[in-house]
Amino acid sequence: MNRRGPPPFVTFALLAAALAGAGIALARLASLSWVLSYLAGINLATLSLYGWDKWAAVKDRLRVPELLLHLLSVVGGTPAAFAAQSAFRHKTVKRSFQVAFWVIAVAQIALIGTALEWRANPPGWLPPAARSLLSGR
Repeated sequence: MNRRGPPPFVTFALLAAALAGAGIALARLASLSWVLSYLAGINLATLSLYGWDKWAAVKDRLRVPELLLHLLSVVGGTPAAFAAQSAFRHKTVKRSFQVAFWVIAVAQIALIGTALEWRANPPGWLPPAARSLLSGR
């Protein structure tokens, strides 16, 4: 069977990049910081692709690969993924998807908690330059 065009992962990854870029640009126009702009853009892309995938599942159209949905979560789209799952009632029953999603979410929470703790109390085993960088002093 000969398929035309790029594989679905590439197609949707490019769409996600375009949506994230548009979201970042709009957020920057609203004078948000680069970090908040990035998060706005990646979460816009994540929400949009979850919405498309739900629509595609109902209409029997080209689906967004689950790997890409997980990658969007890994790079910062977890809040939108969680919201989209609730709003669209999508990907909430598939156990393997939920296990991977929650592993990503818990790992991100642990990383953020660790980063905040290290910022407040840099570990002694870090080199002095890294400790001063973390503490902002």
